[in-house]
Amino acid sequence: MSHAPATMHSPLKTPPAHKQASALRDGPGWLSILPLILSLIGGSTDTIGFLSLNGLFTAHITGNLVVLAAHVINGAPTIVSYVLAVPVFAVVLLLTRLFASRLERVGAVTLQALLLLELLLLIGFLVCCVTCGQRFDPNSGIAITAGIFGISAMAVQTALAWNTTAA
Repeated sequence: MSHAPATMHSPLKTPPAHKQASALRDGPGWLSILPLILSLIGGSTDTIGFLSLNGLFTAHITGNLVVLAAHVINGAPTIVSYVLAVPVFAVVLLLTRLFASRLERVGAVTLQALLLLELLLLIGFLVCCVTCGQRFDPNSGIAITAGIFGISAMAVQTALAWNTTAA
C-alpha cells in the first residue's frame, strides 16, 4: 500500500517561500507557538466579554443564542449585542476572507495583515470595555460597540486560522 505525498501545506509550521516576509524567512520561530497565543487571546477575549459585557460571548458565538433564548423564555429584556452577535460574526468573517483572498492574489503576506487587523479590533474592544466601567446599560452604545469589536476580532481570528491552515 503506497501513500501519496501530502500536498496540503500548513503555513503555521513553515510558510511557503513566496509568501514569506523577510522576518519569516529564517524559519517558523514564533509561528510554532501562534496557535497557543491565538487560543489565549480567544479565551481571554471571551472571558472579558462575558464578565464585563453582561454575559456576551465574543469567541463562542453560539453561546449567545443560548443566552438570548434563556432571556426570551424567562421574560428578561433582550440585549441587542446578543441579537447582533451571529450576524456580525458572519459578516466580518466573510469580509475578512475576501480581504485575505485579495491579499493572496496580489502576492502579499496575509498573516501579518490579519494579525494587525485583529490587534486593532482588540484594542477597540479593550478601550470600549474600560470606558463602560463597572455599571452600564448593556444596551448602551458603548456596550454594543465593545461587543461588536470583540466579536469582530474573534471573526478575524477564525479567518486567520482558516487562512493559515489552507493549502
